[in-house]
Amino acid sequence: MINDCLILFISKSRGGVLALFTNTDLNRSFYRKNGFEEFSESRIRRFNYENCNWGFKRKVLFKTYN
Repeated sequence: MINDCLILFISKSRGGVLALFTNTDLNRSFYRKNGFEEFSESRIRRFNYENCNWGFKRKVLFKTYN
């Protein structure tokens, strides 16, 4: 869905940067495998529970489609 919908839409719309955020390691691995670069990490701790959040980005080039 990322490549077939989001990337395609952004590339047809003059390109840009797609940024996504996650708080699971499974998604973190998925984004890396699909060409995203990790650009942020934050940790929130409350009542002995820690929640991690990661930000990913991928540059999308403008393409014309026939």
